[in-house]
Amino acid sequence: MRKRIRVLLKSDAPLAISEGFRGEWAVPAKEYIPGSAVRGAIARYLIDSSLEEGLQEMKRLLLMPGTAVLDFHPVMINTHGINHNKEEKNLSKEVSRIAETGKFPLTAISCKRRPGFIGETFSDGLKKHGMSDSLETLLLKLLCNEKQIGDTRCEKCKERQELFEGWYQLEKGNGENQLSSVGVNPATSSYIHIGIDPDRGATTQGIFYTIDALDEEQFFLGAIIVDDHPEDWLKILKPETYLFLGAGKSRGYGAARIEVVQIESEKIERENESLLEPPEIRCRKFTERIRSKGGFVEEGSWLVPLTLLSSSIIMDRFLRPVLDDITKDVRDHGLPTTGKPILVKARSQTIQGWHSASDIPKPDFTAIANGSVFVYQSPANEQTVQALYRIEDMGIGFRRAEGFGRVRVASPLHSGILAKGK
Repeated sequence: MRKRIRVLLKSDAPLAISEGFRGEWAVPAKEYIPGSAVRGAIARYLIDSSLEEGLQEMKRLLLMPGTAVLDFHPVMINTHGINHNKEEKNLSKEVSRIAETGKFPLTAISCKRRPGFIGETFSDGLKKHGMSDSLETLLLKLLCNEKQIGDTRCEKCKERQELFEGWYQLEKGNGENQLSSVGVNPATSSYIHIGIDPDRGATTQGIFYTIDALDEEQFFLGAIIVDDHPEDWLKILKPETYLFLGAGKSRGYGAARIEVVQIESEKIERENESLLEPPEIRCRKFTERIRSKGGFVEEGSWLVPLTLLSSSIIMDRFLRPVLDDITKDVRDHGLPTTGKPILVKARSQTIQGWHSASDIPKPDFTAIANGSVFVYQSPANEQTVQALYRIEDMGIGFRRAEGFGRVRVASPLHSGILAKGK
């Protein structure tokens, strides 16, 4: 099992990391920090700290086989009542409570009229009607002979439920070995700028443009996965260290401060495993729920839902993008499948980036977006169990070192936790 170094970043300035140019006047900002951006910022920090030694250290740490810098997702950290003299220790405790972060799967739904977590309210005081996950309903329509399974309606107002997009964090609940889900809403703002003439170094008349950016004073939690010697990272990733991310750094954008660096101890790993449960247990329980509701699943088989925690770049042998099937990649990890996924809920996404060392744009890739869900049926045997661990540990697709291709097997979000909220 590889080691995970969790890192908490705080934006000290707006972060202008764009979704990519779409031919519009305003370029929307990403609501998270891609692992590729953090990886590049760490490389720049090491090189700037000491040119020759920093270059060698960058190659040793970042280019080590098995090392991956994952995406940094927005998280909600309760800073009220934190003693500033012990701020790092208190923030570290808050980080330890968070078991998982990410974007809601494409099966997450909420009331069309009043969407959001139950117990939350809108600005006008009206209560939100709660959330649920539609994966079980979709599978029951597919696996049941009965036709009466209808659309999922809101329990409060009987209005139709629709796709709900946003971010979540799973954290320790009030009871022992309990998880609760919390919605996270990252804040963004638009900034208007005047174009600069590169020849004169002065403003250009009539040239205006807008930058969308994540607001300052927000927290983002991510991780670095390493095979060996995680303590080496503690020498460079120290609290109060600044990383500079995204565009507009000469205009004051991009400053993010490292608040917490936490190598997951065996105790924390055991606690998270007890909260999330091993993947084979999650698959077995998910399959039993489908069977108990009348869904037909072959004896001696499990349903294996795979939810993408990050965008995944999948290609066929002719290097063409594959957007609706990850069968080859999961089979490479040893997952015995009977064929293509029995259910797919996916969308595509264009991946753009900038190679700052060469000062050129990276080539565009069409990827499967994070939150996409694929369901397979596999034998309930040891081969499947080992494959599930490898899929979660290693990921799928290309550019995994930059955080792409992370997968959660039978996510707790599909087991009714969304309906409970916090």
